Amino acid sequence: MSIGKIPHEIKVVDLSKGKHKAEDFLKVNPRGSVPSITDGDFSLGESNAILRYLFATRDLPEHLYPKDPEVRGHVDMWMDYA
Repeated sequence: MSIGKIPHEIKVVDLSKGKHKAEDFLKVNPRGSVPSITDGDFSLGESNAILRYLFATRDLPEHLYPKDPEVRGHVDMWMDYA
């Protein structure tokens, strides 16, 4: 799925074969968890952190992640609740 037209490449990590614990993947995410992203020299794990990072660094529609602190607070609450 592509929201916001962010250029990206999906790489499948075979968890059943332990690829998330392989040396090359641990360079992306030392915790060995998915999802993870690499943006230039910057790597990040955890889905909520990734979403917040993308909204902070890309020009994405406000209806996807509101700028109003009170509304965003409610969105963050439900994201973190999950």
